[in-house]
Amino acid sequence: MTLPNVEPITCGVHQCSNAAILHITQFHEGSFTGIQHLCCAHGARYTTLAELAHRAQLTHRAQQAHESSRGQPVPMVLECIAFHDQSPLTVIVLRETDGRRLFLLPGDYYTSAAVSQSVQTLERPGTHHAMAMLLEACEASLQQIVVENRDSAGAFHTILTIRIYGITKRIDIRPSDALALSHVCKVPFMVNSSLLCEESSP
Repeated sequence: MTLPNVEPITCGVHQCSNAAILHITQFHEGSFTGIQHLCCAHGARYTTLAELAHRAQLTHRAQQAHESSRGQPVPMVLECIAFHDQSPLTVIVLRETDGRRLFLLPGDYYTSAAVSQSVQTLERPGTHHAMAMLLEACEASLQQIVVENRDSAGAFHTILTIRIYGITKRIDIRPSDALALSHVCKVPFMVNSSLLCEESSP
């Protein structure tokens, strides 16, 4: 079978004809706003953020986790998800609600797609919408979501606090799943302030 020729996507910046290799899914206040396609030069910010996120993950594996002993939970909002044509890895970028610090969450296509779907209205419920429906069916409520720390293996630990029949339960799940649930259940996504980073000015 012969596959049809597909025209390459060009950079979305005005008067730039270079091929786009970065694809940025953008959000505002929890809602999808569009996708921006950028070439290497115009997408340098997102390449830097992705490298920073994955480098921090690798570096932390050789260190002792200690973030949970300092910092306070800070509410975050999803800013964008960056995909690179030449890498299977993505970076999910969140910005603090009342500030400029960032939380950089390394991911892959599947985790990032699930986060994107969580802010959309689907004809049939997706995985995280189904999880929210199960909570409601069990008369349970999601009370709080906090990314508390990062362990010596480089993994973030995100704690969901659930209330059911007057009993409080705490569950440790992946931050990408917790982020998707926060959108579906309309619960703020909180991150320990010690895990945030400052973005350098150009």
